[in-house]
Amino acid sequence: VYHSSCLVLTPEHVRKGTKLNIYKSLGKLEEEEVDNSIGRDNFEIKYEGIYIFGGLNENLEETNNFFILHCFRNPLVFFEPKIKGTPPSPRCMTSMSFNEILNFITIYGGKDSRQVFGDLFILDIMNFQWFKIDLFGPDGISGRMGHCAGIVKEKLYIFGGCDEDNKYPSAKVLCVELDLLRNKKLSKIYDFAKSALNQNAKDKTAKNVMQLLKEGAEIPHDIYPFLQLDE
Repeated sequence: VYHSSCLVLTPEHVRKGTKLNIYKSLGKLEEEEVDNSIGRDNFEIKYEGIYIFGGLNENLEETNNFFILHCFRNPLVFFEPKIKGTPPSPRCMTSMSFNEILNFITIYGGKDSRQVFGDLFILDIMNFQWFKIDLFGPDGISGRMGHCAGIVKEKLYIFGGCDEDNKYPSAKVLCVELDLLRNKKLSKIYDFAKSALNQNAKDKTAKNVMQLLKEGAEIPHDIYPFLQLDE
């Protein structure tokens, strides 16, 4: 119970609006002839189906087990894939989202018996490997459990949920940039503006940049010289 899950399909099925009949096999065609390429880098999906993470087991203990319910099989195949890397710690009430552009799954937040988490993990579903992502932001990153999350293009949007005191956090939406190149640039902008404010708390340009980052807005190019950034 209190696990998270998401549906992972190839673009072929998404584009055609394929109706899933989980009790009927699509046969040899599904396994050998469907084009499984995905996203701008022509990644592949090894297993279409429902991906399931964490939750509480029969003893009401948090787990970090990862299972896949492999669709288009008759009978259905429910298995635990081998995954490299360090997984999220045992937890429940996380969010789980599939990014069809970058071909990975995100696991955000959740809780165990001691704390509420505010961390982000990515599962590369081509190589089946875990990665922990460092997060930064002008207001810091607070833990959330029982929240909602969804991915639009290359951004993860997180809304609602409860914090450690079991109170509802701000109704503002948390936006996480998932594009690594843009993320590096935003990180550099944030570090430079923060350093400028530490030297002069009244620096209007730095305060403006921090406000734009807080709102998830684009940084105007006329500010780039101040940030010592190239176009």
